Amino acid sequence: MEKVSPTIPSGQARPLPWWKFYPRDWTCNPVIRTLSPEARGVVLDLMCAQWESTTGWVAAKNETELTRMARCPVKTLRRVWREIASTHLIEEEFDDALRTVIFRFPFLHEIHIESSSRVENLRKAGRVSASKRKESNGTEHMLNNCPANGGETQTQTQTQIKTTSKPCTSQSDAQDGSQSFQLSSEATPAPKGKTPDPRHQPVRDAIKNDYKNRFCIDCPWDGSDARALDQFLKGNPHWTVEQIGAMVMNRFQSQDINSARPRLWLSRLGDYAGGVHNQYGRVGPTAPESAGEARVRRTNESIARVFGEDIAAQCGSSQYQRPSARIERQQRTDERIMRSLLEHRMRNESGAKTLDAVTEDDGPSLERIPQ
Repeated sequence: MEKVSPTIPSGQARPLPWWKFYPRDWTCNPVIRTLSPEARGVVLDLMCAQWESTTGWVAAKNETELTRMARCPVKTLRRVWREIASTHLIEEEFDDALRTVIFRFPFLHEIHIESSSRVENLRKAGRVSASKRKESNGTEHMLNNCPANGGETQTQTQTQIKTTSKPCTSQSDAQDGSQSFQLSSEATPAPKGKTPDPRHQPVRDAIKNDYKNRFCIDCPWDGSDARALDQFLKGNPHWTVEQIGAMVMNRFQSQDINSARPRLWLSRLGDYAGGVHNQYGRVGPTAPESAGEARVRRTNESIARVFGEDIAAQCGSSQYQRPSARIERQQRTDERIMRSLLEHRMRNESGAKTLDAVTEDDGPSLERIPQ
């Protein structure tokens, strides 16, 4: 019995470049799982050929053309085709025009119809939306260029115009309908400006000053830091300027901070309400003095006692920093030299005192002066 090639719906006039492929449906389908790997590959290639077809059917004039579609040898195609035909995955019909048998996968044909109809509905909705936007833009253009007052063109660039009448088409219509226009700036009062927090400026100045005193550079500050400060003040409305200033001072006197910009740590500023933090991020005394710190402190004290505070300030700093190995060796050498100088000076001072005592008691006798 001859069968006529079926016609496809109007929604499939333009074939889609893709279809919905669910891996679980493919791997868990009991019919697909019974096929050999070669058969599954041929099925996929023929499904692609059906999807690209404008009629929704796969038509091959001879066996050679079908092997090109399936991309396999003739012997493999004959063996695989019997395997596919036994699963009833394909639907065959005879085409009178081509004088050959055409086939398709019914489940793929249903997916094609559903996807094409959905895409066509989206295209129709897009055309309707585009036409509405075009009409709206045309109406606004007519309102903005409506002639009035002796043929002059009025353009509204700073304010928006509200109207309840139809667009004017002539000079008389514009004059008659001029009363129906109302400036939005006159109809709606301007919104009041946001009242700034009075604590913002003093807290910002305190942060900038303490930052510069601690790190000797200007504090980085921009809009993001200002917004972070506003959010911090909004979340703590009952904190006074003095309390927040004490937290800022405690932070910059702590040992667990770096030179990060304020927006990165403003949300954690309340952690310093209890006092200054040590190097471990806790409120309490600092760590005990290390051997290196004690050595530097003793050296500075000896220099200050012998040569004065000015020389001690030039030789060392009260804020100890861990030196390198070479610097430590140099420091130890300097300490030995300084210790020998101090001992030599002390011997000289003790010898001068003994000489004065001998001169006062026994006269200029050099025998009692220690050598």
